[in-house]
Amino acid sequence: MDRVRDNGIAEVNKLTKVPEINNKKDQVIKAIKSIDLGSALKSKADKDLSSVKNKAIEDIKRAAEVKLREIDNANISPEAKARLRAGVEGEKNKGIDAVGKATDTNTVNAERDKAIHAINAISLDADKASKELKDAKDRSIVAIINAANKKSNDIGRSDVLPETKIRLRAMVETEKNKGIDAVNRANTVESAKLESDKAVKIIESIVIEDDPRIKQELELKDAKIKAIEAIKKSVDSKNKEIDTANLTPEARERLRLQVEAERSKGIDGVKTSRDVAEVNTERDKAIKVIEGINLDKDKREKAELDLKDAKRLGIDAIEKAARDKNKEIDDADLLPEAKDRLHKQIEAEKIKGIDAVNKAMTVSGAKFESDKAVNVIRAISLDADKKAKQDLDEVRRTAIKAVRDKGVEILKDLEKRNLDPKEKSRLKDKINEIVDTAVKNIGVADRNGIDPIKKIKAIKDLEALILDIKKIRTR
Repeated sequence: MDRVRDNGIAEVNKLTKVPEINNKKDQVIKAIKSIDLGSALKSKADKDLSSVKNKAIEDIKRAAEVKLREIDNANISPEAKARLRAGVEGEKNKGIDAVGKATDTNTVNAERDKAIHAINAISLDADKASKELKDAKDRSIVAIINAANKKSNDIGRSDVLPETKIRLRAMVETEKNKGIDAVNRANTVESAKLESDKAVKIIESIVIEDDPRIKQELELKDAKIKAIEAIKKSVDSKNKEIDTANLTPEARERLRLQVEAERSKGIDGVKTSRDVAEVNTERDKAIKVIEGINLDKDKREKAELDLKDAKRLGIDAIEKAARDKNKEIDDADLLPEAKDRLHKQIEAEKIKGIDAVNKAMTVSGAKFESDKAVNVIRAISLDADKKAKQDLDEVRRTAIKAVRDKGVEILKDLEKRNLDPKEKSRLKDKINEIVDTAVKNIGVADRNGIDPIKKIKAIKDLEALILDIKKIRTR
């Protein structure tokens, strides 16, 4: 009503004409008179009730949150927590529904208090006690199991017969199960711990007595293990000797097979031994046989083969050096007698080197003699003989030139003379014949017949022919 009044006054104040003002005034008064005071009062009451309900719901939710935190922080089982949380949620929702359905403030407050009381009344005590008992039982059972495991391990390491170990472990298992059953039946933390302590004490009191026969068996077993290791060590040592020795592949394989056979035989002997003394005897016997396997004969045979191969390779090297040097001689520009002499020298060094290699007693000795012979053959020089051939060639060229020059000289003199054509032709032929024959002979002559020039027979013959020509009467 106040709002209608205030709005009407505001609208009238905006008007400037009297008819409009009167008309608006009448409308506002009519509107005010038409207001239903009962409805207005009812709307206010509804608004107040809604506010009370909202506050009541918040109070219920707050009580539920407090209880839920208490449940989450409590030492209870997950199942109990889930069950209790569901109970809190149920009471919370039931209270909220009741508050929502209430028609007056008193009923709202009553339903709120009822819901909060129900939530607060949810107790965790029984679940806490149950969890404490369960934890105590779990700890007690773990203690029993640990004691049983320790005793079983002690039995396993003890010197008793296998059947005794089985019997003792069965006793441990029985007492363990009895103790666990007693703990599970306990109704209090104290009784659970009491049953656990009782079972642990009984398990720990089970006596393990050593058996002398077991000690003997263990000693025998240990002796066999050590004996087999000693045999294997001897085998490894012998195989290493075989592998590093200078042997043929066939000998190496045969010797390794022999070692392997003795190893197997020795280990079998150890395994079938009935006491420690017998084990040691079989061990020593096997090691003695293995260490006694001798490689000397095979080493000698391999050394002989190596020496034979070394000699063959050494002789091949000498013969190749000789072939190479002979080819060098054949390809060189030398006098025939020089080539023949050098070939004979190569052959002599080759034979001498091969003889020395064949007489060598070691691989290194054979190689030494071979290298020495190869070096001697390769060191044979052709330089002096090449120079001698070059010098002789130069002497021969000089001699041939002297003969030809002398022939040309005589032919020119002959042309100047007025002789019978037939006689002149005969003389020319004679001169050419002397020159050609001389050139051929000089080409194969040594220095003795052509050095100096005056020793050359053809020049003497040509000079004698000049005298004959001069005696011939001209026509």
